[in-house]
Amino acid sequence: TILLIDVGRSMCAQIAQNTDGQVTKADVALRIARNFVQHKLLFTPKHEVGVIYFGTAETRNDLSEDGYQNVFVGREGKVHVPDIDTLRQLTALPAGGAEPDSVNGLIVALDLMIKHTGEQKYNKTIHLLTDNASVAAEDQDLLECVKQMEVTGTRLHVSLVGVTGSGPWGPLSATSKSVEPVPLSKFAQDCSLFVKPVEQRAKVRLNLIISPSMQIPIGVYSKTTRVGFPTLKKCSKLAASVAAEHRRTDAVLAERTTYVADDPDGEEVKAEDRIKGHKYGQSIVPMSEYDEAALMYTSERTLTTLGFAPAQSVEPQSSIHHIEEVAADQGDP
Repeated sequence: TILLIDVGRSMCAQIAQNTDGQVTKADVALRIARNFVQHKLLFTPKHEVGVIYFGTAETRNDLSEDGYQNVFVGREGKVHVPDIDTLRQLTALPAGGAEPDSVNGLIVALDLMIKHTGEQKYNKTIHLLTDNASVAAEDQDLLECVKQMEVTGTRLHVSLVGVTGSGPWGPLSATSKSVEPVPLSKFAQDCSLFVKPVEQRAKVRLNLIISPSMQIPIGVYSKTTRVGFPTLKKCSKLAASVAAEHRRTDAVLAERTTYVADDPDGEEVKAEDRIKGHKYGQSIVPMSEYDEAALMYTSERTLTTLGFAPAQSVEPQSSIHHIEEVAADQGDP
């Protein structure tokens, strides 16, 4: 995904005010872009993201010599997995206020996308955050951009800031499946939620024992599951100092070696010579995997009704953790 953010003259207009001062349309666009990157960093860390600003006072892109001015490519001109540095870059707007041109921004974004993906298969998306002042519906260059997106399989999502309706992008979406207006509220909501599609499968199928003479075949399903935020992984500082084009991985590789404490030679104890031990009093009892299997407690799965209670007695706070529900087995009337 490439985030294409308008910071031009019209986007510098105030739309709200808070305790920190005036809030412009560009501030709103930047905040949503930051939430998008943070969402990808937490939940889909392999999703590659690029950032491009147009309407900037400074020009930095590979097509600047061809006349594509006031377009600034962030992240050092790369499309890569999100990181903390990207979030830092999105905390402050670059110097803007120039005349914005969405077409120039789209052309630079398409060029960056094509260079990055090449002939490989990617889900290519450009998300444009702008208002109605940066493009005209009859612009022939815009129509050429849409054709190029159809050829390359790139989708353009457009979210308008501080305006109502879809502007000139509505007619384009009617003629091209590559263009899709996305309301700003929906984009903001998508950046704050993470939905993981889960196929409903029974965890176990057994009989619900109501009485010695009555049993019902049922399936047990997960209704709600508590999911924590993914943990941060360890990264090698030594690998981070290597240039990105030569770096293979930045993961920390841990190697463990086992020795006998009172061995004067300090020879390594190989895995096949080691056995698990369990502490029993002051001594340690060795126990192989065969001993553990023989002593493992086995039980039969059953579900028995112990009693009944009114639904009003189950308080709401009892339903905010891991909840399982019981349903009649498939095909059982």
